[in-house]
Amino acid sequence: MMENLEQARKGYDAVLRSLSWDGDDLLVGNVCIGTGVGDYRHYCERPVSVNDLHGVGAFLLMCAEAQKALGV
Repeated sequence: MMENLEQARKGYDAVLRSLSWDGDDLLVGNVCIGTGVGDYRHYCERPVSVNDLHGVGAFLLMCAEAQKALGV
């Protein structure tokens, strides 16, 4: 279990390092605007945006789970 928490912390820290600020606005960048059916290349070539709700929602869920599990 502790090994899983360490991996979760590494993932959490990596996401936090990827964030940026525009004044007081937190920017969750490089969020795929949605996925369709396709192969890996199709997925990797999908357009990305900043603060797309797919990524912002996942970010908020990640923060809530990190707070519970990691005490951050």
